[in-house]
Amino acid sequence: RQPEPTQVLEGRKRKRQEARGSKLGDMLAAMLATLLLPLALGAPAPFPLTGSACDLISVNEKLCTCFDLSDHKFMLDCEIPLRLGVLNFTDSIGMKVLGDPCADPASLTVDVVERNFAIDMPIQSITCGSAILIPIPGLTFAVPDVGTVSIDADVQFDGTIDKLRVQAGINACVKAGGRQMCGGEIAWLQNLLPLWIIDQTINFGTVCSDRATF
Repeated sequence: RQPEPTQVLEGRKRKRQEARGSKLGDMLAAMLATLLLPLALGAPAPFPLTGSACDLISVNEKLCTCFDLSDHKFMLDCEIPLRLGVLNFTDSIGMKVLGDPCADPASLTVDVVERNFAIDMPIQSITCGSAILIPIPGLTFAVPDVGTVSIDADVQFDGTIDKLRVQAGINACVKAGGRQMCGGEIAWLQNLLPLWIIDQTINFGTVCSDRATF
């Protein structure tokens, strides 16, 4: 028997390789279909889903937008209109609140922005159990017969993972005669301030599913 030409042998070798490649492709396709079919049919994903922090948060949608971030963090991006006739003050103040409810301890980061006076005031690492009242630079007024009036960032943050109290917004305070009064304590600011962008007690237990308590 005459030896087969080299071209014939190489052709048969290529066909065998193509057949093996085709079988491997079919196997991979079958495995992929097996993995994806339950998802296509609406079956649970192979990892736990813990939901959205923003779904738990109530904000005024005319003022704020809530964004879900990675690791169960959330961001509130707000624009707060202020009209204080007694101070002849009309402005819009931006406030961003970055919340990390699943951290231990839970924390907030707040950034206050006012464009007309080029103010950018970041407030870092407000941990659970804190209350802050910080005058916004450039928004302080001397009012005759009243005292010094400041526009303040007001944040109160306390509780546990299943009962987390979050308040953040804009307030105003008067300092006179060694005493300070804020918001509703001031007769001519009642029903105006504080103006909260969030004022809520929230159960984040369904979101932070890997922790029961702090």
